[in-house]
Amino acid sequence: LRGVSSGIACLRLDSRIGRPTLRSSSSSSTPSPFPLHSRLQGLGESATVAIHQKAKELEKSGVQVCRLGFGQSPFPVPQPLVDRLRENATEKEYLATAGLPELRETIAGHLNRLALGNGKGFTADHILIGPGSKELIFNLQLCLSPTTILPIPCWVSYQPQSQLSEGDHIHVNTTENDRYLLTAEGLENRLIQCGAVEKSKQEGTETPATYLLLLTYPNNPTGTTFTNSQLKSIAEVALRYNMIIVSDEIYGRLAFDDASSSLDESYVSISRYAPDNTIVSSGLSKWAGSGGWRVGMFAFPQSGRLNYLRDAMVTVASESFTSVSAPIQHAAVAAYEESAEMDTYLKRSRDILKLCGNSVHTILNQGNISCPEPDGGFYLFPNFEHFRPQLASIGVKTSVQLCDLILAKCGITLLPGSCFGMPSSSLTARLSYVDFDGEAALQAVEQDEELTGKPEEFMGSHARSMILAVDKLA
Repeated sequence: LRGVSSGIACLRLDSRIGRPTLRSSSSSSTPSPFPLHSRLQGLGESATVAIHQKAKELEKSGVQVCRLGFGQSPFPVPQPLVDRLRENATEKEYLATAGLPELRETIAGHLNRLALGNGKGFTADHILIGPGSKELIFNLQLCLSPTTILPIPCWVSYQPQSQLSEGDHIHVNTTENDRYLLTAEGLENRLIQCGAVEKSKQEGTETPATYLLLLTYPNNPTGTTFTNSQLKSIAEVALRYNMIIVSDEIYGRLAFDDASSSLDESYVSISRYAPDNTIVSSGLSKWAGSGGWRVGMFAFPQSGRLNYLRDAMVTVASESFTSVSAPIQHAAVAAYEESAEMDTYLKRSRDILKLCGNSVHTILNQGNISCPEPDGGFYLFPNFEHFRPQLASIGVKTSVQLCDLILAKCGITLLPGSCFGMPSSSLTARLSYVDFDGEAALQAVEQDEELTGKPEEFMGSHARSMILAVDKLA
């Protein structure tokens, strides 16, 4: 951020690290009048936010852009939430920092129906509400300053948050052959390589390291997810090394095999296998189409083992954001209540996303662009390695250069793989298959429940421009 003048900040992608940094729009560089904290060194605006703004700027200038870079739900906010927000628009009192008791109690009941944790039941005391799960994950790291374990590729904000909280981080690389999913073996090998000590050998250690494993599934940026057996194996390693796990389940209700109406064990969660060490993180941004509402939640272990951490986070929250918007919290209660209307909304959303993801995946594979088949959410992680010789011949050798080329030639915004921790030389990118009218798509499926079984008809009618853009890319 150093060197930013009062002029308009222009965005560029740093070719070394693939993250957006800020520079002055003027030709002269004016030094900052006051020094910034060293923890900001090398950081800039979040890549996902930056690409969204870039697409909007291009569209304003008359350029036709297919927005496949920003991970925002295409669907409208469910009507029960809208109705509840309208009813509570006059709520103006500060709420408890931990969150509206009714909301926390309703979330606890929702998690219990999912059979998460140790099976003894969550209560309102286990739940913490924040202005998005992103803020809660950051506040957690601020309280702990841990060594954060990051399976790569990972969400763009995990590593910057670790830096801002002055913690350390360890990358654990994954492979396309493993569908970019962390393996128990890969995790343990990396821990051993970094000198981690098993819990059984930590006795007598004056200040044992605090390890925090951040695990997202369905994954951002790859769209893949774990099986229960895979999570069980990872949990065994995490417990051996006495890790705290943040199970980031922000896309959990968008797993394509989730049985929404029954909420049975088709919903996967590592909290079942490491209940005393796992904090479940989620929110409304992705599965309830409410990214701009900014409401997220943490569920702490039922055993109370991490209550000290919950209390510390409440302290930080009380001295920073105080509490989440009162009308929003009242409205959010409707998202977690047992509701046939919400179940139907979720099922149709998942069916549509699965159809779009599989359709885009098929086109990419036909064009020799490899990527794992999606399991949920709304992302794919295409790899253009097959074309490295041809790309190198025109000077394209990094994921940033690749995405610049795709934007210039195809009018498609993608996010470079280097934004997600991949090497800059990796020819990967994140593709968000959400550039379609979600409201119109839901209405069409409501009129014809069999429409999602007719891919050509659905995609031709409701996602035509997106499919044409991907076809052009392939």
